[in-house]
Amino acid sequence: KAVVSTQSTGLEVSIGDVIKFFTDTVLPKNVEMKYGEAVVELNTHADAMRAMLKDKEQLGGARVNLELQSKPADYIGYDNLGSTQPEYAQEFSGYTETYPSAGTYGKAHQQQQGNSW
Repeated sequence: KAVVSTQSTGLEVSIGDVIKFFTDTVLPKNVEMKYGEAVVELNTHADAMRAMLKDKEQLGGARVNLELQSKPADYIGYDNLGSTQPEYAQEFSGYTETYPSAGTYGKAHQQQQGNSW
């Protein structure tokens, strides 16, 4: 879905006003309004990018902030990479834990304290 959302749209702005706002750049496919914000669906991501050219322009007497909500069809992103992890993030099976008692100081200290770890 190619979507652009508007913030700071006044409550007096109608769906027709939103359609007119974008029409000189691109014709919206669908417009939904709720509490002074509009969600504008467009035909393609390229249309959504063209619609973003209207960011910070006046709509209903107020400057409107647009936010691009869609991604191009060939976008991969981190969510779609699958389970590939960097080498350092995979479990290392040859790991053995060492304790301070493994060194010379540790053994001498262990004998003085009477501990056998």
